[in-house]
Amino acid sequence: MKILLIAVAAWALLVASADAAEGVGRIPSVLGPSTKSCEKWAAERKSGGVVGWQYQQWLTGYVTAYNRWVEVGKDITSGMNAEGLFERIDVYCQQNPYASFANATDALIEHLRKQNKR
Repeated sequence: MKILLIAVAAWALLVASADAAEGVGRIPSVLGPSTKSCEKWAAERKSGGVVGWQYQQWLTGYVTAYNRWVEVGKDITSGMNAEGLFERIDVYCQQNPYASFANATDALIEHLRKQNKR
């Protein structure tokens, strides 16, 4: 019985370790238009329609959440308005049309973080 318990405990430890290792380096799920390409962002933004507006609202919400939960009490935008954020995404997406909108957003946040450390 003792050997069986040790074997089960060892097996459980191995399974838990494997599950933990699989999670290393994985990007957490992000919802909304983040999975779409920069090319799609550019087309929707140019059209001025509802979907472009949804992208913009997702972006401002994401940046707001970043300020609220990561940079607690700081504003990484340094007073940049929403249109300024959209224009930064435009530049990134012109250079990287096949990147995901989530990658563009991450690049924007990284740019803003570096800019604010000066």
